[in-house]
Amino acid sequence: MNIRAQMALASLVMLAGVISVARAAEPGTVEVEIERLEHAMNDAYGANNLDKYFGYYADDLVAIFYNERTTLPAYRKF
Repeated sequence: MNIRAQMALASLVMLAGVISVARAAEPGTVEVEIERLEHAMNDAYGANNLDKYFGYYADDLVAIFYNERTTLPAYRKF
């Protein structure tokens, strides 16, 4: 491989890396949707709309709150 071909290949590799980094920095649709849901859930909590707030959790929720394992019915009761 001559020096010109090596330089062209190196340039292409660097360009691919720059494009990958730039695309990784852009928020994708999944990230935007998660942020939207996070705000909606926090708004429901802030408005004390418990039906809407708890509606964001799965029925089979198992979570750790205050270093204790809990389920959705136990969290609702709390």
